[in-house]
Amino acid sequence: SASHDLRAPLTSMAGLIHLAQRDPAEAQNYLLLMHERLKVMDNYIKEIVEYSRNARTEVVLTDVPLKALVHEVVHTLKYSTDISKVNIAVQVDDSLKVKTDGSRLQVILNNLIGNGFKYQDFTKPHPSLRVWASVDDGRCLIHIEDNGIGIKPEHHNRIFEMFYRANDTAAGSGLGLYIAKEAADKLGSTITFVSEYGQGSIFTVSL
Repeated sequence: SASHDLRAPLTSMAGLIHLAQRDPAEAQNYLLLMHERLKVMDNYIKEIVEYSRNARTEVVLTDVPLKALVHEVVHTLKYSTDISKVNIAVQVDDSLKVKTDGSRLQVILNNLIGNGFKYQDFTKPHPSLRVWASVDDGRCLIHIEDNGIGIKPEHHNRIFEMFYRANDTAAGSGLGLYIAKEAADKLGSTITFVSEYGQGSIFTVSL
């Protein structure tokens, strides 16, 4: 599966290069398509690196300012995803700090928030994503809620499996949620969710 996902963008690019050589007038359009394929491959390689790093490195606990981390993740995703139509709300107390491994928490949030953008339903009048946090009995609960396409019930038991894709229409490697769960396991944390197909999803990280 990994080999297939690494080769697919290269195969597409080889075909696009061939078309550009045959039809120079359309070369600009083909270059844009090649750029998209490069982004897919780059994201996939990043996921493999995240998986390897999580498996090999020790957990390092520091005091992580949660609101700043969430804003950093959202800001980074703006450059790789079209989220201009999405209403984003971050409701995290400025003073909330979490003692955890910041790099692993960033990986978790990057995947969960990224999915919240990726699986939006732009046929709805107000696509939205909300991130909020609370503290309960010494644990920090981080909630990522969207009103996107949701997840069909038959996929609920399998979405954290490696390479499992619950949606065939959106680009994805099937690694993101698996990596998020692996990182959470390293932190002694959990990721749970509730989702209604057609309505949206809420993922909760309990640190």
